[in-house]
Amino acid sequence: GRGGPGGGKYNRGRRFTELKLFEIDYRNERQLRKFITERGKTKHGVELDVFTLPSLMSGKLHILLTRRDREKGRDWYDYVWYRRRNITPNLPQLQSAIDQTGGGVNAERWPAVLREIISAKNWPQLRDDVRPFLERRSDLDDLTEAKILALTPESADT
Repeated sequence: GRGGPGGGKYNRGRRFTELKLFEIDYRNERQLRKFITERGKTKHGVELDVFTLPSLMSGKLHILLTRRDREKGRDWYDYVWYRRRNITPNLPQLQSAIDQTGGGVNAERWPAVLREIISAKNWPQLRDDVRPFLERRSDLDDLTEAKILALTPESADT
């Protein structure tokens, strides 16, 4: 599909596959195995571990909840992509990531903490950051405090 995390790229009308490599912490392999849903095989015979969308969202949320040094509109655009599809994070994976970086946040409180963060952001600056990466300028309309708050649940249970 177009846009969003891992979205396809186009080159002179021909579609090609983009391979994204993720940094994976193997220090806690037992925990890691919970996040892998299956071992998939591509049409070219390559075997890959496949992560769930909730696990991938956990990585994105970890960034949004703990990063303070470099704000990226792309991270918020990806958050909107997950939430428009009603994806919620894998809470054990989110907590593990937070604990490893000393983020000091309880993963079960992610909606409340994120709501506070959302209210403090410079949304015009974040839209400027993501603008060069968007195919449709109308996607910028989703990057407002009000729209992102509307996509963020009141609690981790909803």
